[in-house]
Amino acid sequence: MLDVPCGTGRFWRTFSDHGVSELVAMDFSTGMIGCASDLAFPGGMQGMVVQGDAFRIPLATDAVDFAACMRFIHHLSMSEYRRTVLTELRRVSSRHVAVSLWVDGNYAGYRRAAKRRQPARAGYGGRHCFRRRQIESEFEEAGLRIVRWFDVWPAISMWRTYLLICD
Repeated sequence: MLDVPCGTGRFWRTFSDHGVSELVAMDFSTGMIGCASDLAFPGGMQGMVVQGDAFRIPLATDAVDFAACMRFIHHLSMSEYRRTVLTELRRVSSRHVAVSLWVDGNYAGYRRAAKRRQPARAGYGGRHCFRRRQIESEFEEAGLRIVRWFDVWPAISMWRTYLLICD
């Protein structure tokens, strides 16, 4: 499994509890790599922590069965940046991809839309709530098909996690 960006390793226990035995944890930030490297992998899980860029993942095609990108894509305001990351996740995963982000169609999304929108800008920036139709078409363009989605608090929260399968 690939966890990108891995941050401080906050999801590793969950991955281990759900059967992940080998993990490649990757982050761009040397600070996050330092924090993550200090942790022991939980539950006998084997792995390595590497520095890398989600826009150019330094792994071979189909290198992992599952790639997770948690709490990152909602920081990418420009569609082409999201598609680049999604295409890279698809490239390195032979089976499944999971992403978490903010979507509309809920109370928090409605409130956020009522505020002034942040302009799109290149690279990593503030958090954005996406139209479900838009982000789901970006999944399809990247060669990913939705298996299922999970809302943190249905009808209330913007947080949604998608489980995607590689086509």
